[in-house]
Amino acid sequence: MVTWPLRGAGSESRTQVRLHRLPEYVTRTHPHSTVSHRHTFDQVVYFATDARHMVDFEVYTCAPGSLGWIPAGAVHHFEPEATGAGWLLNVDAAMTAPDVALSARRALSCGSRPFFTLTEPWKTRLPHLFELLHAEQATVDGVAEHLIRTLIALATRPLVGEQERRTTSPIAARFLDLIEVNFEAPLPVSAYARRLGVSPRVLHAVTQECFGRAPIQLANDRRTLEAKRLLRHSSLSVSEVGEVVGFEDPAHFSRFFTRRVGCSPRAFRDSGAT
Repeated sequence: MVTWPLRGAGSESRTQVRLHRLPEYVTRTHPHSTVSHRHTFDQVVYFATDARHMVDFEVYTCAPGSLGWIPAGAVHHFEPEATGAGWLLNVDAAMTAPDVALSARRALSCGSRPFFTLTEPWKTRLPHLFELLHAEQATVDGVAEHLIRTLIALATRPLVGEQERRTTSPIAARFLDLIEVNFEAPLPVSAYARRLGVSPRVLHAVTQECFGRAPIQLANDRRTLEAKRLLRHSSLSVSEVGEVVGFEDPAHFSRFFTRRVGCSPRAFRDSGAT
């Protein structure tokens, strides 16, 4: 493991950035890293060999040369039998440019893959970049930070690009932003439409065109994801989880969750299902 004290964006405090070789990290942190968990920092993951990785209750198969970005708050775990050579970079969330992080989170919330397979020249260059950082040769002031920010930009670029292609309408992008900040106190579609300055019919047409889903489906997707995260990785009671995602009535929350996930909130928590 190599650690750099870097200055966080917009902060006077020093932040820690840690780079790990994947096999060593998974072995050293077992069993924590191999059961689903969440962090308060972002992660850049590089797989040099075939791998499988779970992010937010979806298991992704990754080809050799795959790179991915896992945002703070997401649930994930490594599968030890399907995690070979590679690298893990843990970085303070403040190091990811806010507009980039927002676009990448939008893409992930709409079902985009967090991992992509590198093409040349990066497929050849990236392992050398990680080795350079790990060898601590990048010790000149600012060089390590520049390389780390390059890795973050490279890992998030496909997500940002996909989001830009999908949200061809500014209304769609702004709607996803509203969902992200309001999932704890969700609004009716008519209220979202008013905030966006459009009619509910126009908002429905925009989200159908961009995402193939109705506004209420997108809003409920975000509420369900947060409920699943909290049920698996918090000490909140089931009714408290329901309150966090906007349900005052525990029975209403239980019906909502069961309809969308296929089991009750308590059964989901007890089963450890992904």
